[in-house]
Parts: sequence; structure tokens; C-alpha cells
Amino acid sequence: MAIELGVDIGGTFTDVVASDEYGRMWSAKVPTTPANLVDCFLDGIDAVLTEAAFDGYKDLAIERIVHGTTVATNLVVQRAGAAVALLTTRGFRDTIHIMQGRGYIAGLPEDQITNIHLLKKPAPLVSKQMIGEIDERIDCNGTVVVKLNEERARDVIRKLSSAGASSFAICLLWSFVNEIHERRLREIVEEECPGAYISISCEIAPRTGEYARTVASVINSFVGPMVQDYFTRLERETAAKYRSTVSVLQSTGGSVSTEEAGRNPVRLLGSGPVAGTMASAALADNVIAIDMGGTTFDVSLIVGGSPLRSNISVIHQYEYSVPTIEIQSIGSGGGSIVWVDELGTSLRVGPKSAGAEPGPACYGRGGTQPTVTDCNVVTGFLDPERFLGGRMKLKPECAHDAIDRGVASKLGMSTIQAAHGAIRIVDAQMAGLVRQVTIGRGYDPRDFVVCAYGGAGPLHAPALARELGVARVVIPRGSLAAVWSAYGAATADLSVVVERSLIRNLPIPANELETEIKALEQQATARLVTFGAAESGITLQRFADLKYGMQAHVLEVPLEAELDARAIERIPSSFGEIYERIFGSGTAYREAGVQLTAVRVQAVAPGTNTDLKLPGPVSSGNGTEFSHTSMRAVCWDVVRGFEETPVFPGQGLVAGQHIDGPAILELGITTIPVHPGQSLEVTLSGDLHIHV
Repeated sequence: MAIELGVDIGGTFTDVVASDEYGRMWSAKVPTTPANLVDCFLDGIDAVLTEAAFDGYKDLAIERIVHGTTVATNLVVQRAGAAVALLTTRGFRDTIHIMQGRGYIAGLPEDQITNIHLLKKPAPLVSKQMIGEIDERIDCNGTVVVKLNEERARDVIRKLSSAGASSFAICLLWSFVNEIHERRLREIVEEECPGAYISISCEIAPRTGEYARTVASVINSFVGPMVQDYFTRLERETAAKYRSTVSVLQSTGGSVSTEEAGRNPVRLLGSGPVAGTMASAALADNVIAIDMGGTTFDVSLIVGGSPLRSNISVIHQYEYSVPTIEIQSIGSGGGSIVWVDELGTSLRVGPKSAGAEPGPACYGRGGTQPTVTDCNVVTGFLDPERFLGGRMKLKPECAHDAIDRGVASKLGMSTIQAAHGAIRIVDAQMAGLVRQVTIGRGYDPRDFVVCAYGGAGPLHAPALARELGVARVVIPRGSLAAVWSAYGAATADLSVVVERSLIRNLPIPANELETEIKALEQQATARLVTFGAAESGITLQRFADLKYGMQAHVLEVPLEAELDARAIERIPSSFGEIYERIFGSGTAYREAGVQLTAVRVQAVAPGTNTDLKLPGPVSSGNGTEFSHTSMRAVCWDVVRGFEETPVFPGQGLVAGQHIDGPAILELGITTIPVHPGQSLEVTLSGDLHIHV
């Protein structure tokens, strides 16, 4: 029997979901092995096959594996990439170091932005000594003003190679208008440095924005060699052990071959969290998707059934030009370390994490610093005997000792006060990020539902929703929520995004714009077909990047499937509506005119023929009573202290059942607290709804 798998490697745990053609589904969660990610990838597959075997399904044939990975992100965060050299137009070698005005604050949380004396630029991605200036010049119309000096270029490349460069990023000033010099320069690098990894900006980020385009190209070459090596080993061992190939989820939400992913690894940044966002889009029209794992808390927004997208992303204060599903993250996870500030007066949480090794103190693996998970053990929200469905026994005495020694004793608090305070702080931090993502984009969070997933997402979502004023929390498909991103990977479509810079003032002749977009559609379709997609099953979406004249804010606007004169006339109006929703009523500067800066096409094709939707729970007529199996002391409020709380099992849920808080629902690999005044119900689709 054939099955399909989704694998999501996180900072602390690796999640795997498998499904067969009849909709049967199995899941597993294993510790991530940072030293060798291939090991946890294979361990996770073995674990999910073992789960299937327990149900009597053995000798399963793996037909498809889709991988959501943080390998590229980790290389940037850890500065563990290749020795990269940058080739750029003479006179522009300092672009990546000068950055932009936002370079000091890009991607930073508000509390850090306000500490002006602590602001500084991030460590350089490439040193000035590894940047080579190339004699060439193309103007903004694509006309060659200065021919490429090939002899001097060879000298520059040889010097950089002698200095240790094993990877090259090529970003010339107007290459997105005329690619001829970048493509020729790549040929010269291939001749002078056989085997070197090479990225050219006209393929990585073909659009205006010299700085962000340069960053994208440098990151691509910085992580490219290691990412390619990782995928080569992964494909080799997967093929040998399971006789299956692997496809990789990109930050745009679709999967591609490992070969394609290795050529454009910058598009893998954030690929793991994107999987959960895509899966959440099927739950409701307006969704705040939150993923809380062991290391980070990720937030994305789904409006009208479609995830919000961004064409500029940030990592470590570096802005880079790559189209992505927009996801914001902070270091607030189950493994986030709880600490006291240098003055010894304030309790803090994160962003540093205990990770998978050694992990929280309660893991008993040598960790001594208190974490959010330790706090949830001490306050009774987590049962030490039932963590990960009982497969991992926690040590509450280690959690108590770490919190008391690391926090409580320093602040003159009791252990319970410190633990409960840390949980309140991490909930407030997460609520603050959600407000940035919603209110900062012109949306009221009260108009949304919260979809909570990840190992710790359901554990904190009810309190988080209360902070935001959100009325309903959805725990998707019950226990599947803990591995929701792996489920999203397993259900991912094949997808390709292609774009090109096109600078025109609107209105533009409809036939001209239609011709440009048709060319992109043909290119995207051809690439999907090479991945094995049937051309008849490919759908195409069109987008344009627009801004007002003399302004810098560029926004993406969907375009109609067929562009005629009337469709062109409607574009400025659509742009104005989006602009005013984000920046406020009356802010649109229509008198300045609208300028087109780029066009983009996303091609999507089904990646699977398997029905990966779980059947709803079996209804049992009047089966709405829910019997608890035990009682546990839980600290819901530090003033009231511990209260004996009913604990309900997550097995055998029946549609229509409900629980009134306070209560705890244990779903094997995740735990759901129903706070006092809240209630939980089981829906026909198998989702759990918490009414806040």
C-alpha cells in the first residue's frame, strides 16, 4: 500500500505525518538532531512507519515525501555558510554594508527599537575584502554604457578565489533590465573556478531595489553549497532506505524538487512555518495562524482564504527580495529560557532557547536553565508522566530547581510565582507580535479566529486569544495540531513563482502588460511540467507590484486573469483600497499617479492524488457528555493558587461533546487547557473549538 509523507524539522522536534490513499493517517514526533539533520529526518520516518505497523499496516511503499526545512535559516542564523565573494558594479561595493536607513531596526521587536543606544548593524554577510568591483555599466533602459571588461574581471575573480572564496554572488546594478553582463560573468567564474557555487541576481531577485537584491544573492550563495550537500545526502539515504524521492517546501507555500531547491535555497528561508499556514487556510476565511514550537513563535495571517504575501523579507536585520508567505517570528517557544535582567529586577523570557540539546531542565539531559516548558510543568499544565504521549518522562524536580535557582531566588519570589509570571510574560510577548501582524496591517484581530498548532501552540492559545479579545480558538483536527506543519507539507501543492521588473507609469497598454505576463506564465508552466505536473492541472495567479509616484512603499496587487483596457483602469482603484487599509483612510496619494515596478506569476499544480483530510469524529447521537479520567492540581491564577482540575483524554472524541473550563484536555503529543470561563466543543470536522 502506498503512502505519502510530510516531514517538518524544527529547532527542537521533528514532526512527520503519513497518509494512505484511503485517508488513514499516522503521525510521529522525534527530537531534532542539530548535528546531523538527516538522522532525525530518517528517525521520524521510521517512527511514523512504526505507528502504522502498530495498526497492522506493514511493508508500506512511500510514494512521496515533502520536506519543510530550516536548514537554510539555521546556516544564516549560525553564520555557518560558505566563504562567499560578491561581484558587483564598480563604485557599488559598499551597498551591502551601508544597508538602508532601516538597517539598524529591520526585523527587531519594538522593545529593542526603543533602546537607541543599543542599536547596531548586524555582522556583515560578506567582508569588504571579499567584494570585487567589476568594470561594466548598463543604464536604467538596458543600454550597455560600458562594456564588461572580461580581462579585469578574471583578475578580480582569481584574487577572490585565492583569498578563499568557494562561492560567488553576482549582482550588477541594472542586471534585472539587461542580463547580458551577469550571465557572461557567471561563465567567466565557471571557467576560472570550476565547481564553485554561483548565484546571479537576475535569476534570484530580478527587480528594483539594489540593496535587497544584493542581500538575496549573497544569502543564496552563502547557504547554497551546504544546502546542496544536505539534499544530496538526504536523497541518497532516502532512496537507499525507502526507495523514494524528496521534494522541498519553499517559502512561497509550494514544493519543488531538491535540485530546484538547491539552486534557489534563499527561497527555503521560513519553509517550515509556511507549511502550517497553507494548511490553516482551509479552516476559515480570516485566520490568525500561530505556530509555537520549542524554539520560536510564528504568526501568519489569512485573509479571505488566502495567506498574506510579502516580497521583502528580513533575517537578522537584513532585508532581501524574495516572494514569501508573510510570517513573523520571535524567540518565544517551549524551550525559551526564562532569565533575570542584568539589574536583577525584571523577569524576562527568550529569545535564547535551550533547543533540543540539552533542552529544558525537566528533560533531564543536562539542561540547567529554566524554560517555558519547565514553567508549564511546575504550574501543572503539563503532566510529567504523559509528555509526548508518555514516551518521554519529564523530571519536575529539575524544573523546580532550575526556576528556583535561576529566577525565583533572585527576585524574592516563590517558584510558583516565578513560573506563572514567566507564562504571563510569554503570552503577552506573543500577543504583541500578533497585534503587529494584524493591527499593523490594518486588520482588527477580533475579526479573526486563532488557529493554534505546534507542540506548544494549543497549550498557550486560549490565554493568548483572551489577551487579544479573539472569540474563538481552533485546534485543527485535534491531536494533528501538534504536527500541523508536517501535515501542511504532506498536502503541499507543487508551486513556482517567476517575476520580472517592469517599470511603467499607469495606465499601460493592456496588450503590452498581457504579453509580459503571458511570457511569465509560459515560463512558470514549463518549470512545473519538469517537476512532473500535468499541464492541464496547473492554475496561474497574476500579481503586480505598485507604488505611488515619488513614494517608496511598494504593495502587491492581484491582477485579473485577462487584461483588457477596463481591467487596466481598475488597477489603481484596487491599489488605493489596499494602500488605505494598511496606512489609513485618506493616505492614498492618487494625484501622484501609480507606478508599476514588477509583475509576478505563481503557478500551482496538485502535488498529490491522496485524500489527506481526516474524517470527522463518529457521531453518537446524544453523546455530548465528556467524562474526565483524573484530577490534577493546576495553577490557573497565582492568587488563588493550585486548584484541582479535571483532566480529559483526547481519544475517542465525539462530535458535539463539550467541556466547560477549568479543565485540561490531553491529546497525546499536545495539551489543551480550557481556562475558567471558557468552553471547548468538538466539531463535525474533527476540529476543537475553544470559545473564549
